[in-house]
Amino acid sequence: MRARFEEGYRRIAEATKMEGWDDPKADVLRWLCDKSNRRHAPKLLSHFLPQSPNGSILVTTRSRDVAYKLTGSSAGIVEIRLMDKHGALVLLRNKLGFVADKDEAVELAHTLDSIPLVLT
Repeated sequence: MRARFEEGYRRIAEATKMEGWDDPKADVLRWLCDKSNRRHAPKLLSHFLPQSPNGSILVTTRSRDVAYKLTGSSAGIVEIRLMDKHGALVLLRNKLGFVADKDEAVELAHTLDSIPLVLT
């Protein structure tokens, strides 16, 4: 999984001709986190997302601003609210088939910020 993710980022770096993109030893994930390496990047990375009428891309973010910048519109943004403690425990129980220790399940849900997709 990491290799596929890294390859995708490597293609973005290549397409934008970011300085140092062609260094085979570069850890592209760490490299892109360094703001100085992104100065030549386009403002919208959405230009690099595949376009097709046969599917959709699901992007998750905690920031509505990031979602807007990526999509360029509010129309496709679906806000998913955090679950309350009870809902998070029910989801965990449904996904796991059981919850052996309620306190540990509460701690896990809290650690995962009760975000439904993360809990799933």
